[in-house]
Amino acid sequence: MYAKKRRLLPAITCAALVLLLLAGCTGGGTTPPAATQPAAPAATAASPAATAAAPAAATAAPAAPATGERYTYTWVAYQLAPIKPPEEHPKVIEYFNQMFNVDIRIVNIENNKWDEILNLKLASGEVPDRMKTNDFVRLQKYVDQDILAEITDDMYKTNMPNTYQRFQTDHKEYNKYGTIDGKRYGIAGTFNFHAQFRSPIVVRGDWMSNVGIAKEAETFDEFETMLRKFATDDPDKNGKADTYGLSKDGIIAVYGAYGALNQWYVESDGTINLGYLRPHMKDALGKLAQWYKDGVLDPEFITGENQGGYWALSHSFINSRIGMTTHGGYYHWNNDRDIAFANIQEMNKINPDAAKKLSFPQPPMGPFGERAMPQGQLVGTDLCSFGIQLQDDPAKYAKLMQVIDYISGTSMDNHLAAYLGIKGEMWDYNEKNEAVQKPDWTDGNKLSAEGGHTVLTAITFEDFDGNREPYSIKFGNLYNFKENGLRNAFTGNVPSWTKYSADLNKLYDEMQIAIITGDKPLDFYDEFVKQWMAAGGEQYIKEANEAYAAAQ
Repeated sequence: MYAKKRRLLPAITCAALVLLLLAGCTGGGTTPPAATQPAAPAATAASPAATAAAPAAATAAPAAPATGERYTYTWVAYQLAPIKPPEEHPKVIEYFNQMFNVDIRIVNIENNKWDEILNLKLASGEVPDRMKTNDFVRLQKYVDQDILAEITDDMYKTNMPNTYQRFQTDHKEYNKYGTIDGKRYGIAGTFNFHAQFRSPIVVRGDWMSNVGIAKEAETFDEFETMLRKFATDDPDKNGKADTYGLSKDGIIAVYGAYGALNQWYVESDGTINLGYLRPHMKDALGKLAQWYKDGVLDPEFITGENQGGYWALSHSFINSRIGMTTHGGYYHWNNDRDIAFANIQEMNKINPDAAKKLSFPQPPMGPFGERAMPQGQLVGTDLCSFGIQLQDDPAKYAKLMQVIDYISGTSMDNHLAAYLGIKGEMWDYNEKNEAVQKPDWTDGNKLSAEGGHTVLTAITFEDFDGNREPYSIKFGNLYNFKENGLRNAFTGNVPSWTKYSADLNKLYDEMQIAIITGDKPLDFYDEFVKQWMAAGGEQYIKEANEAYAAAQ
């Protein structure tokens, strides 16, 4: 057993740390030589590429695109890496530019600085034509700032007929997603097949062996014993006291065991309540404060497990600082596939043996009979929106909608052309009719730089998404990630949340840091609840319950 020197937190206020703690994937230019020119597939009668050429049919859009006119579009999207500039001819962007006679120019935004960079552009009047709106709070803000164009029913039905029909057939309950005061400003962007599986708990199996633990923890007591051994018994066998049980994201597993996840729960009387206001949140905080004092919880937990780059990487875990994490989605830890991804890819570079021995236990049964990890909603909070300037050019607006409809709503092949790139060159189907990437195109960053991955898939339906990743479904089933997940009971937006969310989140984050680090005693939690309710929380609880009851 080793005595560990604890690195103390800097002497800064909790308010300065508020955003660091817990909350619950270019175009145009010079034409390349003909030999490298991707061949655009022939348009079908139902495709926008065909209808755009002859828009004067009986079902023509209120503003049909001008035949032969080449429009330039600025476009923001989730991206793994910066997209190549137009002069470097990003393959996937140019493929669709040529197909639709458009010039798509991606506005590169680093995901970890999304709001910071985008807000600066918006403030200077640089409103992208294709907007990615990350949630309803931002949607309301953008509408209030006159940034988003209205998506009228006529424009939607006529220029995105395939996407519109998918919603009518499969997701009618989300037709009003993205509407404010009866006007639509966004279309649900992601129907996530990953949502059938919960968030993972990932444990270093080699560390378990090294500290004498033979089986996965089932109870919270066993879970705590394991984490304490990871912190005290030199699990990496390097003779140094430099390991911890958990860091920031591991805290989520603790809240799950105490019935205190940061999401809405349905109570026995049919009302809903936030996890951090439920009876055993205080007990969970007491446990975490003790772990922090004892050196089980990483003293640098506030700064998080990711040190930059791809968001799903837990560098604290990869670099053997901690032995348990819940960071990222289950699929970011898939060590049962030929092509390693995310955390496994990084672990294989420095410790491939550890990557092979990972353990994926079920959430531990907590001291009060609760166990859960967060499980995603079928529909994500992101929305496909459009810049308000398009309202002044309806023909240009219509053409952009047609491009998105072709990629997102027509067929699996068209979706894969945007996500995986050019069929035959970058991917193809195998004998099982599974889409398989070519060896040179398995790197997500490389693919994203060409405009692939999630750059152009503005709307993703779950069947297209799931058929693309059979290995993820296999992995999720193998380790029973369908068990013991808990979905947020209420995902709607209410006026009080838009109004008070910044202050309420700040109070919540500051309270956690203060109690866990010992700046405040455990009883400060009771004071926090009073402050939170007075700062708009009471109204938020009331409105959320009313909205929830009305939807039942």
